[in-house]
Amino acid sequence: MSVVYSEDHDRAVAAARAGLGPRAFSTTWTAGRALTLEEATELALAPPAAGRPGGLTERELEVLARVAVGLTNEQVAARLFLSARTVNWHLTAVYRKLAVRSRAEAVRFAVEHRLDRAAPAATAQDRYPHR
Repeated sequence: MSVVYSEDHDRAVAAARAGLGPRAFSTTWTAGRALTLEEATELALAPPAAGRPGGLTERELEVLARVAVGLTNEQVAARLFLSARTVNWHLTAVYRKLAVRSRAEAVRFAVEHRLDRAAPAATAQDRYPHR
C-alpha cells in the first residue's frame, strides 16, 4: 500500500475505533475480515440504514424479527427463501452492528425495538416440524 493510502487507512481505522469503542471495533474488524469479496461488496453497496434500528438493513431487520419470534436459522431461511448460510451471514452482520455476542442479546434488542411484532409468529409446524 502506498504511503498516501496507508495514511488515509490509518486515519479511517483510528476514527472507526474511536467512534465504535474498543469492543465493538474489535467485533466489527474481525467480522469484516471474515467476509468474502461478494459479501463485502454487497455490504458496501447497500443503501444507508438511516432511520432503521441499529443501522440494520431491511433484510437484517427481516431476519432478526423472525429470530425474535422463535424461528431457527433454517426456518427463517425457508420463510424468506434464503439459504441457511445466508441467514447466518445476516445474523453475523446483525451481531456486529449491534455489538452483541449472542442470539439472546440480539433478540433482546429486537424485542426492545418491537421487531418481534413485525414478523409472523412461529407456528406449531415451525416449532414441531416432525409432528
